[in-house]
Amino acid sequence: KQWYQRRVAITAGIDQTNCSDTAKVGLTCRINGALSTVSNNVICNTYISQNYTSLCDDAIDTQCQALSPSCTVHKHLMCDNETNCEDRSDEDNSICESMTEATCLRKGGRRVNLTIPLSWLSDGIEDCMDGIDEKGTWPSCGSNANETWRYVTNSTSCEDVFLCWHGATKFIEFHELCDGFDSCGNENMVCQKAGHRTAEVVTTALVGTHGSEKLIFYCLKGL
Repeated sequence: KQWYQRRVAITAGIDQTNCSDTAKVGLTCRINGALSTVSNNVICNTYISQNYTSLCDDAIDTQCQALSPSCTVHKHLMCDNETNCEDRSDEDNSICESMTEATCLRKGGRRVNLTIPLSWLSDGIEDCMDGIDEKGTWPSCGSNANETWRYVTNSTSCEDVFLCWHGATKFIEFHELCDGFDSCGNENMVCQKAGHRTAEVVTTALVGTHGSEKLIFYCLKGL
């Protein structure tokens, strides 16, 4: 059944591949083994039919993100320094806070070398044309022993993390601390208590790629 659905999708959308107008190219991928381009008309919309699965062999054309009620875009349009959503949800997304230092040519979006979110590394989806994002050669920090192993921007960007005592999440980066989302289970409680402390018991931490500042109460248990 899946093979049949894919055959229907490719047959129905074949006129939306190998565009002669480069301005209409949404991404590049392999279709039936051959390197091809796919039109913007197909990506992240219902141009073909409800039976549509993907045109690309690796289904990269279906990697669409519903970022807000008003905006759904392909993932490769995110964090590229160009606003594609009126509410900027493609550029203000949390994954754009932690980017690689090295660049690659993404399969979709702008046809220039760009950095990519660290969350795309070794996630089972090839986002770069050369597949370099799936090779374990990127800078990393932490250890598997305490489950803090993670990719980082570069070898000098290993920072302390907030260890979680509750839930499935083992740790969060400091730029995610006190962001309104209780990722850690006790995060909101810690942040609420920290808000009532005096300046004498705080330390300022520079966190995130944008150099934002947060006052961290290092005397609190768990920090």
